[in-house]
Amino acid sequence: MFVPRPALAVATALALVAAVPVPSRADAGTWTVSPGGAVSATAPAEIRNTTKNWTIGCTATFSGTAPAGAGHSPYGLISFDQGSLTACAGPNALTTTSTVVNLPWDFYAGSYDAVQGRTSGTLNNLALTLDVSNGCRADVSAPDGAPGTTDAAYANAGGTLTLSGAHMKVTFTNYRCTTDLVAPGDQIELAAVLPLTPAQTITSP
Repeated sequence: MFVPRPALAVATALALVAAVPVPSRADAGTWTVSPGGAVSATAPAEIRNTTKNWTIGCTATFSGTAPAGAGHSPYGLISFDQGSLTACAGPNALTTTSTVVNLPWDFYAGSYDAVQGRTSGTLNNLALTLDVSNGCRADVSAPDGAPGTTDAAYANAGGTLTLSGAHMKVTFTNYRCTTDLVAPGDQIELAAVLPLTPAQTITSP
């Protein structure tokens, strides 16, 4: 049968695109987690002000749950209902008390790379209050003041949840905060590599 050349070209292009492997965007109810149950993680973490170019280094400690078995939705595959950031040094020569707000923080799975055994998504519901040793207090959340998010990726090899991405902002500062230190609108990143205990295996077709 005769096929016009433009139609043939389009069909060929579509076939080539379909042949390129890409991470799957798994639908609701297609996620499997093993072994599930109670999880915990302790690791170094950094709160980075990418606008003012300073870092607060802390120890992150989180605990929560992972749903066991198959057929789960992508939301809450890891849920931290307890968390703290302690022994925080910085910014500069100061120290900071960093308070974790708005728990639970929930891992949402956006896509799964079966070759890498890697689930990419976001950690949601994030908010922080920073009390600096000079009396400055700053609130950190989404730019509109709602709970924020950070990029998150879980690797089955090693059982680590990696946090990155400066998607939060400073939404409030008190009168003790100088604008050269921190100001509303400053971009904030929470970065950490959290090794889960016990390690989980997260997959999706």
